[in-house]
Amino acid sequence: MGLRMPAFCSRFLVGSMFALQSLTGQAEIVSTEQLLAPAGVETQREQLKSLLDRDEARERLKALGVEPELAKKRMEAMTAEEVRMVSERINTLPAGGDLSVRDLLIIILVVLLIALIV
Repeated sequence: MGLRMPAFCSRFLVGSMFALQSLTGQAEIVSTEQLLAPAGVETQREQLKSLLDRDEARERLKALGVEPELAKKRMEAMTAEEVRMVSERINTLPAGGDLSVRDLLIIILVVLLIALIV
């Protein structure tokens, strides 16, 4: 009995070390972009909402046979990655009201395409 107790204790300790090893914490450096990403997506989503609220966009959607409210609901259902893609496309367009009908159509079609996939 005297020899069994130390062997049991050593086996118990070794087993505990292996079992508890998976409970260790991990630390890593987080970039500013990673911290601001959720807020950035919401900002981009608000920009897309304001684009869909424009009279020109509503008229164009109706001309394409899409109800503006349905397009808005589908836009709200987009994932963060989809919102980022559409927002980046809008941000690459020329500023100062130089948005052509072709560019607006591309944006609307991309939103609808993404909405249909979702």
